[in-house]
Amino acid sequence: MASARPTADADVRWLDECEQAAWRAFITGARRLTERLDQELKALGLGHDDYGVLVALSEADGDRLRMAELADQQVESRSRLSHHIGRLEARGLVARETCPEDRRGTWAVLTPEGRAMIESVAPHHVEGVRRHLLDHVEPDELEVLRRVFDRVNGALGPAVDACPDLSGPPPTPSATAERSPPRSRATGARSTHRTPLHTHRARRRGPQREGPAPRGRVLRVLDARRDQAGQPPPGSARPDRRQGAQPSP
Repeated sequence: MASARPTADADVRWLDECEQAAWRAFITGARRLTERLDQELKALGLGHDDYGVLVALSEADGDRLRMAELADQQVESRSRLSHHIGRLEARGLVARETCPEDRRGTWAVLTPEGRAMIESVAPHHVEGVRRHLLDHVEPDELEVLRRVFDRVNGALGPAVDACPDLSGPPPTPSATAERSPPRSRATGARSTHRTPLHTHRARRRGPQREGPAPRGRVLRVLDARRDQAGQPPPGSARPDRRQGAQPSP
């Protein structure tokens, strides 16, 4: 008799032809656009992620951000951002400073060399964004694009503005220096967000079985011999052999 259970495909909402074409056009276009912009930035001495970090710092009060806040803006883990800042720090573009209000926290600070770099690179990057994307999009299409990804970002979770502002040159140091420094949020020590090793192993093994773990071949042989000899398995209740003790009912 055939099984009455539905197949796994019954609950899958497969893409129709129009949806498939739109999805593949988006994936291919987004990858190629990001790759092209990254290539152009690297020719000027920065990667796309490096540019995002420097712009975020240049737009922040006092040219500085807490490492935790910067990681959220750049959609990077704390550990990955720490290595990222380390590379920029080695080039003299960013410095790390301990927060006076909370010595467990750390500021990422844009250096004068970092500001000179971003002011040099930004005009070329803006031209690349316009040439490779905006020149091919009509104004009404651009508004639709914005609305679509506003909804997508909202559905993915709390919105974080990780996109650099390309509406004008980076703010000058004098403009940011006039602002009062941000208040300490006392976020504590940086977290590496590393997943415990046993968690990775559990994911590779798949779902865990319920109940006791299966016994190996050797243990199964020993269990069979104990059964033949009438011996209880290890860990089970043993008869009380004390003098005068009565067996349990």
